[in-house]
Amino acid sequence: MEKRFRLTIPQKLAVGFGIVLLIVLASNMFIYRMLIQNRQITKEISENYTPSLSSINELAFIVTNSKMLIRNWVFYDELDNTADKKKLRSMNSIEYPYVKKRLINYSEQWQIDNQKSLTHIIENADILFNSHKEIMNELNSVEKYDIPYFALKYDARLDDINILTDTLIVQLDTLTSRQQKLVAEVNHQMEISFAKFSNRIVLSGIFLLITIVLIAFLTTRTLAVPINRIKNSILLMGKGALPEKPIQTGSDEVGEMGLALNILIDGLKRKVVFALEIGAGNYGSQFEPLSTNDTLGNSLLLMRENLVKASDDAEMRRLENLQRTWASQGLAEFSELVRNEATTIENFTSKTIIKLTKYLDAGIGGLFIVNDDSKDDLFLELTAFYAYDRQKFIKKRIDIGENLVGQCYLENETIYMNDIPKGYINISSGLGKDKPKSLLLVPIKLNRMTYGVIELASFSEIKQYQIDFVEKIGETIASTISNIKINVQTSKLLEESREKSEKLTVQEEESRKNLEKIEAAQAEILLKEKEQTGKFKKIEEEYRSKIALQEKRYVSAENQIKEHVQELNNFMTAVDNSFGVIEIDYKGEILNVNQKYLKMAEITLVELLGKSIEQFMLQEVVSSNDYRKFWGELRNGNSQSIENYYVFREHEKWFVETFNPVKNEDGTFVKVVIMAYDITKSKKDEREFIKQLDLLKES
Repeated sequence: MEKRFRLTIPQKLAVGFGIVLLIVLASNMFIYRMLIQNRQITKEISENYTPSLSSINELAFIVTNSKMLIRNWVFYDELDNTADKKKLRSMNSIEYPYVKKRLINYSEQWQIDNQKSLTHIIENADILFNSHKEIMNELNSVEKYDIPYFALKYDARLDDINILTDTLIVQLDTLTSRQQKLVAEVNHQMEISFAKFSNRIVLSGIFLLITIVLIAFLTTRTLAVPINRIKNSILLMGKGALPEKPIQTGSDEVGEMGLALNILIDGLKRKVVFALEIGAGNYGSQFEPLSTNDTLGNSLLLMRENLVKASDDAEMRRLENLQRTWASQGLAEFSELVRNEATTIENFTSKTIIKLTKYLDAGIGGLFIVNDDSKDDLFLELTAFYAYDRQKFIKKRIDIGENLVGQCYLENETIYMNDIPKGYINISSGLGKDKPKSLLLVPIKLNRMTYGVIELASFSEIKQYQIDFVEKIGETIASTISNIKINVQTSKLLEESREKSEKLTVQEEESRKNLEKIEAAQAEILLKEKEQTGKFKKIEEEYRSKIALQEKRYVSAENQIKEHVQELNNFMTAVDNSFGVIEIDYKGEILNVNQKYLKMAEITLVELLGKSIEQFMLQEVVSSNDYRKFWGELRNGNSQSIENYYVFREHEKWFVETFNPVKNEDGTFVKVVIMAYDITKSKKDEREFIKQLDLLKES
């Protein structure tokens, strides 16, 4: 046997005083370290946190004031050197760059999240003040304010600037809250540190005093008390009795004697207990001989092995029969449940989890089904539960891979645990809440496809045959859920088909109304053509051949229009081949143009998109009262027909146009669809005829 290390009495005294010395040194080192730590915290607060918070507030003040100053620049301060304009120039050129530089320097010691937030804020602030500079450069004199559509031009830009300013203010408020919270945490940390510092000093003194008294007390009692205890125990054993309590031992010679006596007494007690357990039929009782030469202990072990072997065989056969009967009965009961309750997922899963939890005598049961309504957002949903505590079933959504349920679905393997994570789940009863002993999670799968997860928790251990039973039940549940989902999906598809059919009927009605408007516009065109033909009757004899040619062109155009109308009745897409179609918003900005319109206007799509249609019209027409009334009717949702004159690439064009307001799904008019017919040729011919007529009159 290996010789134990032991101390003499003088050595014990030396060890005691050495411990006192180490405690004093450790206390001094700890106090010095806390002083250094507190000094560093104070330095961080004064040199970084407080100036950083002040600079953030200063930037927020600049951004807030700039919102008012830039609006004053545009709409109120037409003079050059007003106080507000000087203030805005100072903000852009001096105050903002200075605050920006200070914040960048301070942020080098910030947390990573706050640094990223500041970087995003500075990027938005640079965009904001650059927008200010653009407007300031554009409106740098009184004359620049006297331009057409001044308010329309700058209202939108100021709205964008206001949105960006509001976003910046929200971001700065968020960053200020974070910094204030960080400063409060650091101050609180410093207060805690000082409190700990004071407590440590007091505790160190108390601990040192107690240690000195304890060492002195233990040293005086190191010999007399252990010897008396050993003597009393030996006298008791001489009478055939065993001491109830073990002898307290030390590390010296007396302690070794007490240790040896404790080993002997403990060995005799364990042999007595082991013999009584075997006599009572408890063959699982644990016992180890004192050594290989322990004759009595080895004999007791041999006797137990012979008795256990005889009883284990009979017990194993009985348990196997009970387990098979239990599983067969359970499968039969769940088959009956599937036949009677498989109507909806909610009803089926609710009845299933209640039945399964009670059948396994578990405390808690939950059934999580995969929610695949959105392929981009796949998650597990708690569709049924039994005896969940309130905190547990509040969260019904579990993402794939989240906690044990999500991990079980991801790995597609059964998870069984006897060591449940703290706070994961509790079982509520009339006696209060308690932590379950075992947790079982089984994936519900069929043909390599997983439909969900079963979660069961129990106060007792869940046996392997019960786990196998749950896995088999999982296949039945998966098959039933698959069938229910197929039935639900079929019903949903039928409903969607009915809704689409109704929607197509509405669209066909709208198309019919649009065709009626087109036919009315065509009738108006034909009426104008007849009027123009009447004007030329006076010179029919002189220009018979020209008039005949013109009539052929009109007849040809009329035939083409009728053909196009007939095609529109069958195919709405043929509109692009008959009319120029152009879409504009209620500000006149061009949103879309078809190829027919581009060909009529002899211009490219790039030259039209994003521009106002009024840029190609005569300014006296745009500024007229009739034109304003025309747009007023459009804003009220009334379709309008008009003959317009345009100049595209210095080419004169006359179009007969029908303006049709278009609503969105909310019933708000969002744009206007213009269907145009080119009468440029007729207009030019008319102008030529009048010119020729004037020449004849002069001659």
